[in-house]
Amino acid sequence: MFGRSKPIRIEVFAKTDLGRARDHNEDRFLVADLTRKKASLLPDVRQHDIGPRGTLLVVADGMGGAAAGELASEMATDTIYAHLLKTWDAEHEATPQRFAYRLKEAVDHPGRRQSCLSDPRRHGTSDHQGSIADATSGRGG
Repeated sequence: MFGRSKPIRIEVFAKTDLGRARDHNEDRFLVADLTRKKASLLPDVRQHDIGPRGTLLVVADGMGGAAAGELASEMATDTIYAHLLKTWDAEHEATPQRFAYRLKEAVDHPGRRQSCLSDPRRHGTSDHQGSIADATSGRGG
């Protein structure tokens, strides 16, 4: 566990504000326990010990004013999580470096952009996301 003798427990709370210009929320949060392959805002995921595959926290801002910002932020979080489930789980070397590579790959995944182009409702969508990931509790390969 890369020198850690005690597990790290996270407790996450998120809040968003519509602001003055929007009548709906375009932001999206993702809390994922990548060891248990669970993502939700339910208490057992919002509060958990970081396991060998780490934890992923993503905030995607739909950039109010852009077309279908709520779809862009949803697509960003869903695509990043799905890609990590597929690639990071299959990774034999569970190191922070490999996780960083897989996370960058997930954020840059062409499926996100292709989905925007193929669905007319998503034309002009825009999102801005930040992610915090901890794979340092993973096991070396």
